[in-house]
Amino acid sequence: MIDAINKIFTIYRITNQINGKIFNDYDFGGFLIWFHPEQKIFGDGRLEIYQGQPIKDYIIAARAYKGWEQILDKYEIDTIFIRPTLSLNEPMINSRNWELVYYDDSSVIYLRKGTFPNIPRLKSITPYFNRNKDIDFNISEYNYLLKENSNYANGY
Repeated sequence: MIDAINKIFTIYRITNQINGKIFNDYDFGGFLIWFHPEQKIFGDGRLEIYQGQPIKDYIIAARAYKGWEQILDKYEIDTIFIRPTLSLNEPMINSRNWELVYYDDSSVIYLRKGTFPNIPRLKSITPYFNRNKDIDFNISEYNYLLKENSNYANGY
């Protein structure tokens, strides 16, 4: 339970610094509406109000189908807050337009490159691999994640 609470507060601290539009996992929509009612999110668990093109666009982006980047541009998305198991993570990790700022075993947060410069970026470690072989640099990024969430344990 303490681990879950730490993650929630970490995510709250990060998302509290964000004022752009969020592409979120539907599972996280209720959390975002509760903690950030002023935020523009992509959707929540109430699928009936997102029928038609919005749900089609969500599926294209979430599953990283052809055109996913255009969907994010169309809705002027600045932040992506999704589960680490969502297909969108694979192209996001290697994208030149998006930067990883946080991850744990239940969530991943990306920011559009050039937005919210006050939020640190993870330049080496990712949920899937390390981009940099410099051990000291990697350790400094792990220390950052531990500072953000004291129970962070690289759950992958």
